[in-house]
Amino acid sequence: MGVLRLILAIAVLLVHAGGIFRFNITGGAQIAVELFYIISGFYMALILNEKYVGAGSARTFYFNRMLRLLPAYWILAAMALAVYVWIYLVTGEGIIASVIANIGGVAWWRALWFAVSNGTLIGINWLPDVWPVRGNQGALLIAPAWTLGIELIFYAIAPFLLWRSSLTLAAVLAASVCLRLAYFAGVDLGVEPFGYSFFPFELAFFLAGALSYRLYVKIRDDAGGATFGLSLIAATLLFQLAQKAFTTTLCDCDLVVLPLRTAFYIYAAVAIAFLFRETKNNRVDAMIGELSYPVYLAHFPLIDLYNVVFQPDQSMLMVSLRSVVILILSLGLAALVHWFVERPIDAFRQRRYRKAALA
Repeated sequence: MGVLRLILAIAVLLVHAGGIFRFNITGGAQIAVELFYIISGFYMALILNEKYVGAGSARTFYFNRMLRLLPAYWILAAMALAVYVWIYLVTGEGIIASVIANIGGVAWWRALWFAVSNGTLIGINWLPDVWPVRGNQGALLIAPAWTLGIELIFYAIAPFLLWRSSLTLAAVLAASVCLRLAYFAGVDLGVEPFGYSFFPFELAFFLAGALSYRLYVKIRDDAGGATFGLSLIAATLLFQLAQKAFTTTLCDCDLVVLPLRTAFYIYAAVAIAFLFRETKNNRVDAMIGELSYPVYLAHFPLIDLYNVVFQPDQSMLMVSLRSVVILILSLGLAALVHWFVERPIDAFRQRRYRKAALA
């Protein structure tokens, strides 16, 4: 599963950096992010049913989730702040210039939201709607971090939901899908149905992952299915090409794209159970997967820095070169963050968990 997680992080990176000769792995960041949601649902169901059990387990779960997300985020947010301060000093532009220009006219609660969400990730998915300046980044210190706000909402309800029966999970998943379909039927919710920032729509992906965990429980002691699970890695890498083949042959329209993506998500949710079973004891795979989170966070400020320093044109060659450089730098920075920040923090988390379990 670790290799898949890193591939998805790189998919988001390539979309933001421009791709390598127009190749972006999944063909778009949305598919990568929503596959992350499925994986997150799987892991949260796993740990809530096998690790965080008994009295006080929900409190320990919440604390450890924040301890998992925030230290690496704080380090990379500090790096991003340094990058954007430098860009402001050199060019007079960027997020710092935008904040300085607008902070005086912003209501106090909006300014507080800006500070709290950038510092804690809480409510960061709503910050683009709260802050008055629109654009590719708005007021997010690390632009892709808004998806972590969606994750936090799921974490908040996970202990109350993922201990329920599979039938209950399936019913809530169906309700999430029906809500999305209702949008197409004319119910105006003021959101984009495939904008992947509206939590009630995205809840279906988390629950698909949770149901995948229930499948894993049933097949974990069985043999067979290894090829099926591992095929998800190849399918994720090649999905852009598959989608291009369908849209070129049939129609580049929702009538083709949406059923294709839906089928891929269903396939992924089932395959993840088999993939996890095959890789759960592979330490190399686990180590590779640990790079996915810092890669996901680190790349966006690096892209902005690269653009200011080198001012590349938008030719395919220059865009591809930028993507390769950003990928190498992000992987190197991710390795440093994992080794010097995440590993010590994780060791502390495990010690704390063992003490709580003994108590």
